[in-house]
Amino acid sequence: EGMIAQLKSLGVEVRLNTKADIEAVKKLKPLGVFLCSGAQPVKPETIDGIDRKNVYTVPEVLSGAVDLRKKQVIVAGAGQAGLETASFLADQGCHVKIIEQESEIGKGVFKQCLNEELKELKAADAEIYPDCTLRSIEETYIMVSCEGQADKKMEAEAVVMSLGVKGDPKAAEEFKSHFTHVRIVGDALKSGRIVDAITDGFTKAWVFDEE
Repeated sequence: EGMIAQLKSLGVEVRLNTKADIEAVKKLKPLGVFLCSGAQPVKPETIDGIDRKNVYTVPEVLSGAVDLRKKQVIVAGAGQAGLETASFLADQGCHVKIIEQESEIGKGVFKQCLNEELKELKAADAEIYPDCTLRSIEETYIMVSCEGQADKKMEAEAVVMSLGVKGDPKAAEEFKSHFTHVRIVGDALKSGRIVDAITDGFTKAWVFDEE
């Protein structure tokens, strides 16, 4: 709400339900274009079974596009998005297991936020497995490799991938081929938090004062 109020006070025009394709942007005759198109969740093709129907992404779960209530769910990835999604699922009565290929849980998450998330997950009896890599996904279970242990099987009715996001380089190249000044901002460039995207956009905007 705060950001919406700031946009209104600054007289920023916002066009909803409008696809920002090349032709639509050309009609505006812009001095420059900031491409903030976001990114799509990473689903590594090296994981056998990654395209199974029981494999979902964080946006699908948090948006309510899929209902996993009271199911056995594996969340792959223990970053901020993975932990928040695991808490969301636990609140829906799911039995949640989180696997993370690194030894550190919640890497890059603010300590206070991380402690709160871990506290909630512990209360919900969620299980967290660091140093474990997802190898394959089957209809009712997954196979993981954990450091210092033999590969093991974990039962799962659903798997939620939270292994980061990746921008679309083709979209960036297309805009650059049509406009002189194009700046890529936020997840379209690299994964990060909202504050990172805002700072990135603010910093890059200064170049227009020099050109």
